[in-house]
Amino acid sequence: MTVNPSNSLQSFQKALEVGRPPNIVKLFPNSRALIVSGKIIDRAMLKKGSAMTMAANGRNYFVIRGALLAAQRANAAIIIEIAKSEGGTKAYCAVNYWNIARIVDTLCNELSITVPVAIHADHYGIKGRDDIEATITALKAGTILKPPRLKSPPCLKPA
Repeated sequence: MTVNPSNSLQSFQKALEVGRPPNIVKLFPNSRALIVSGKIIDRAMLKKGSAMTMAANGRNYFVIRGALLAAQRANAAIIIEIAKSEGGTKAYCAVNYWNIARIVDTLCNELSITVPVAIHADHYGIKGRDDIEATITALKAGTILKPPRLKSPPCLKPA
């Protein structure tokens, strides 16, 4: 089977125009990353039938990079996810709710990723009164809505 590069490029351009949700277009207006809603991936899998996608836990830059490269090589959609314990107020990972979309977008553009990528960051569950207080604290502190003020680890500082 021969792939026509012109048709492939046209299909990708069309997917960029219709697949990216308004919040992603607003955040990344000049991006060529096909960051989509998880619903788009769900609908495509249902339409195709007998399909599945992988959800990779994006705890750091290298995991996200590797997962995106693997998805591109397999020509498969992928979901990059993060849990509350990893990206919330008591996070132990470098990736958090604020920067996961920026990292995914940057890597998709840098690596010319053309497969659909969804970001799943809704594990910020509120299960009880303690969770409500913690969420209010996180919102007031800005750890959910704006970047945390963290020092770069020594391994990431310029030489």
